[in-house]
Amino acid sequence: MENIKNLLTVPFSKSNYKKFIINFLKEAETLPILEKIPPTTFRKTIESYIVFGTYKDVDENEIIILSIKVKNNSSAQTAHRQFVAYLLENEFINYKAAIVAYYDDIRENWKLSFVTIEYSLSDKGVELKFKPAKRFSFLVGKDEPTKTYVQQLNPIYDSNDKPTLNQITDAFSVSRLSRDFYEQYKIKYFELYDYLITNTNFIKEAKRLGYIEIEKFATTFCKKTLGQIMFIHFVQKKGWMGVENCWGDGDKQYLLNTTKSYNGNNYFNDVLEPLFYNALNVKRTNDLYLGEKVPFLNGGLFHPIEDYDWKNIDFCIPNDYWYNEEDNGLLNILSHYNFTVDESNPEEQEVAIDPEMLGKIFESLLDTKDRSSLGAFYTPREIVHFMCEESLAVRLAKDTGFDYHSIANYIRYGDALKETEYIQTLAKEIDECISNYTIVDPAVGSRVIIMITADSNDGDWLSSPLLENKNMDWCAF
Repeated sequence: MENIKNLLTVPFSKSNYKKFIINFLKEAETLPILEKIPPTTFRKTIESYIVFGTYKDVDENEIIILSIKVKNNSSAQTAHRQFVAYLLENEFINYKAAIVAYYDDIRENWKLSFVTIEYSLSDKGVELKFKPAKRFSFLVGKDEPTKTYVQQLNPIYDSNDKPTLNQITDAFSVSRLSRDFYEQYKIKYFELYDYLITNTNFIKEAKRLGYIEIEKFATTFCKKTLGQIMFIHFVQKKGWMGVENCWGDGDKQYLLNTTKSYNGNNYFNDVLEPLFYNALNVKRTNDLYLGEKVPFLNGGLFHPIEDYDWKNIDFCIPNDYWYNEEDNGLLNILSHYNFTVDESNPEEQEVAIDPEMLGKIFESLLDTKDRSSLGAFYTPREIVHFMCEESLAVRLAKDTGFDYHSIANYIRYGDALKETEYIQTLAKEIDECISNYTIVDPAVGSRVIIMITADSNDGDWLSSPLLENKNMDWCAF
């Protein structure tokens, strides 16, 4: 049986995908490969699709196996997910879920997804063409980290037994990734903390800054330093670090590569601190730093903690804390995970490290007393989504005089609604209203509220045909 990495670390191919499905499901019934054109409603975002086969587990749960070729560089997540919901509702009525490969002709990475219809609607009077779906995805393909999907898919892939629907659901679980990542992150957090509270220079600097309890400065320093490292991983995922020409073309393993090329004795002092405080925290001509472009990131994350004397103080953090040949340095560990800048929502979850996890980690590392004093409690994404949807719908209804329920239902269900003509005729007026809005999050923590509200402005909650305005302002205090 071919190794799972050989099939999933390369650009999408029909033959590799078929091999993966056969090995993963053991007894899938494969079908002749026949490319089909989607219904007119979905042709803006989807080029074609193929039904690779079907699968039935020991409990008689049936799963459809699909590949979907999306329009080049299309990122309309809602439309991609809703197309599978449409197929499950109209063509494959008895099927519980779908395993789907999403790909295009340009990108060398692709999504391996598990799509389910998991809940029923309780809203009275809401008529839908198909039930909303949930999608859980691994980003696979060329140059993508393999740790998470190998760790979660391999037990089924290497087993001789047919997987159940529950086992497949668990294999695509985000919570498994969260637990694994948090445990490794916590180890590195306390490793740094334990080192600093016994470091003579760190103790002297804490006292100079007025700290009576050295542990408090160590806690703040560790949280911020590891938060800075995590944030850079999201930025480099965008291709915004070490850019030679165009933003987006930068080094997506920038930090890891700086450790590999560094030959000195103090990586933190010589590389990280200047990067934090001379580059990311400072506006520079043409954004240049050491001959390459890196962004200016204001907002305080890359400002020295209480203006500690980073230029003249040396905490001598060992180089092997960051990177080592045993592969257990902080940057070694982070390099094995896929980072996504897409904020997950209850219906769309990439099995990857997303910005919301920063908040969860921060909260988990505090005890109850610290949380109360800092006000550090993070709201679950389901509640945040409800708050954002309601706020937008209520404000639009008030400003336009349009029917609140029509606007709210379209925000929630998009093209799944049976009747959309009324709301579609109002798109221009709604777009003009939104261009004048400012989103304010006065207690910004992990920026989840702002990022989720931004999702709606990208036209994805509203299924792309309604709102396309990119002029909404964002404000965090």
